[in-house]
Amino acid sequence: MLCHENQNAKSIEEWKKRMKIFISYIKTNILWVIFFIALILFQTVYMHLAGISQNDCIYGLILGSIVFLAVFCSAFAVYFKKYKKLQRIEMLDIDEQSDMPETSDCIEQLYQDIVENQVISRKQMRADKDKTNSEMLQYYGMWVHQIKTPIAAMHLLLQTDLSMAADNESAEEIYFRVSELKKELSNELFRIEQYTEMALEYQRVQSESNDFVLGKIKLDKVIRESIRKYAKIFIRKKLSMHYEGTDIAVASDEKWLSFIIEQILSNAIKYTKAGSITINVLPNALNKIVCLEIADDGIGISAEDIPRVFEKGYTGYNGHENKSSTGIGLYLCKQAADKLGHRLEIESEKKKGTKVRIYFYT
Repeated sequence: MLCHENQNAKSIEEWKKRMKIFISYIKTNILWVIFFIALILFQTVYMHLAGISQNDCIYGLILGSIVFLAVFCSAFAVYFKKYKKLQRIEMLDIDEQSDMPETSDCIEQLYQDIVENQVISRKQMRADKDKTNSEMLQYYGMWVHQIKTPIAAMHLLLQTDLSMAADNESAEEIYFRVSELKKELSNELFRIEQYTEMALEYQRVQSESNDFVLGKIKLDKVIRESIRKYAKIFIRKKLSMHYEGTDIAVASDEKWLSFIIEQILSNAIKYTKAGSITINVLPNALNKIVCLEIADDGIGISAEDIPRVFEKGYTGYNGHENKSSTGIGLYLCKQAADKLGHRLEIESEKKKGTKVRIYFYT
């Protein structure tokens, strides 16, 4: 009994759906329905006024009605078939909604084109998102291995010092050892800070949100703070720094500009074993463009690597020599510079050094 009632309820629901489709079809073609009915009535009136017998007029009316109903029902059958096919497509995943029914007019074709374009766009967005997520996972996997190195070094330094401090050493020797330990720990901590900052900037650059705040920035302040940050490494590696200062202000974002300059300085220090690093600010009063040049006496970049240094993950020959290279730093610099409206340029010659230029608008 209950099963019978369920079947009746399903039948009623199906009948309601069909009636809804039928009413929708009439609304869609209401002008044509009115036109055909008016045409049949006009033909009947005309035949009556023309003196044709009443039976012939009725026959003509019935014949016209049959033709109208045949055309109307066949068109509705096509409409209903198209509706059912679209209903089946609607239940599929959006990426599989491509087998659309044939169109009957230009308007429907435009609708289908719009839908297909949206499906293609969605697939592309999904592919881009999957690629970004994959690259991010790959980067953070590499980042975890990188940050383990200074942490392990700090742990080893602490163990080494404790074991040596247990020996019978003089106070001066212990003090000297502790001072050296503090220096080494400070260096490793600095490396951890660098890796952490890089990970944060990588996430910010990849994010769709925009936290860039443009304004007039005193270039000298940003440069000096960046130099101060790496002062200990300059001293430890016995590298000289040449910078004469500037009073020029440029249109930029202070936080992101600091990141770009610090990353370029970091690379200059990393690949310069001996010599100097020079920072020059070259203004151009004619077109209101300022060039910040950071030059080093390092190992340089081979000519075949220069066109690809801003690509994500590309390390080139220098990356093979330096195992800590990730190929992310200059990529992030380029991404940030593009968003700020700055231009990055690299000039280098192997074993003779590298010059990185940043062009700003004043």
